[in-house]
Amino acid sequence: MVTGLLRGRPGLLPRGLAVGVLGVGLLLGQGCELIVDGEVGTIGCSEEGVIGAPACPAEHVCRAGSCVALAPLGRPCFEEGDCAPGSFCLAPGAGSGDVQVGFCSRPCCASSDCDPAEGLVCWVPKGSAFGFCRSGPAIGRERVGRGKAGAPCSGAGDCRSGLCSGGSCVDTCCSDANCAAGGGVCQLAHGLVAAGAAWTCLPPRAGTRGTHASCSGDEVCASGACLDIEGTKRCAAPCCGSAQCPGVVDGGAGELLAARCRVVDHGGAPIRACVGSAEASATLGVGAACRRDDQCRSGVCVLPAVERPPESGGGGICGDMCCADQACGDPSNVACRPEPARPSLDLRCEPK
Repeated sequence: MVTGLLRGRPGLLPRGLAVGVLGVGLLLGQGCELIVDGEVGTIGCSEEGVIGAPACPAEHVCRAGSCVALAPLGRPCFEEGDCAPGSFCLAPGAGSGDVQVGFCSRPCCASSDCDPAEGLVCWVPKGSAFGFCRSGPAIGRERVGRGKAGAPCSGAGDCRSGLCSGGSCVDTCCSDANCAAGGGVCQLAHGLVAAGAAWTCLPPRAGTRGTHASCSGDEVCASGACLDIEGTKRCAAPCCGSAQCPGVVDGGAGELLAARCRVVDHGGAPIRACVGSAEASATLGVGAACRRDDQCRSGVCVLPAVERPPESGGGGICGDMCCADQACGDPSNVACRPEPARPSLDLRCEPK
């Protein structure tokens, strides 16, 4: 059954294909409108809000009776529905005001997470602990190459991140896995990939103390981060969610220390690290039904965007920080997005 109404601009559909569409419609006993000289543009639709097939072509949404192209990563936008699936509209004025014009983005750990879009890099804005895909030229990275973190470079244009320091490409990271190919580790650095402190792929440092070891300063920790954890200075690890924080048992209180991923201030900049304590009873993972914060591994029980059906038990679902949609469980119900309650550059697993 031919349901799309084809009309409009010249040159978008070859004459032969247009005639074929008309023929199929007649064969099935359905009428369709055809501009005889082969000009086809706007595709009509009736399934409002549906993205892609069967209502519209891929990367199009049915809006007000017409199929409208969705904006790809890096392009301007005004609201969430303007962007292609898997991305969101980073609103003007979010965070510290670094975003002047809204643009389509998605979370990233490294600049290669923004592929295959041309010229996009992983950007850690001022006042944020998270990475977002953004056009390199928009933030002063005029040339973007192919070298990943750790690759040799003679200039910024050699690097996928658009950043070269000390003859090597540098980039953001969420864990050592982002840095392994270049022989580096994910550690805290200042002023390389962000205005302040941020997790950065760099060669292993002189500090060798591992996660949870006592410390007196950043320089003794392999991660480069010595943080206050329940009154004790300990080497801290980067994280994107509480599931990445195994914690250490506090025998006195029966709690797990460093078991929750939190954003903390370090040298005037926010960073993500395993620093929060968790009750032994907090076992529910992201996406699980909950009624109280203390039931969730993350310590966060959030209300869904839409009312849950009675058979779900009501209440909310466990949320958490995130650096990618994959960390949030069921992609049909939960996604990694900026907090909706306010213009924010903090990423959370939020109900759709």
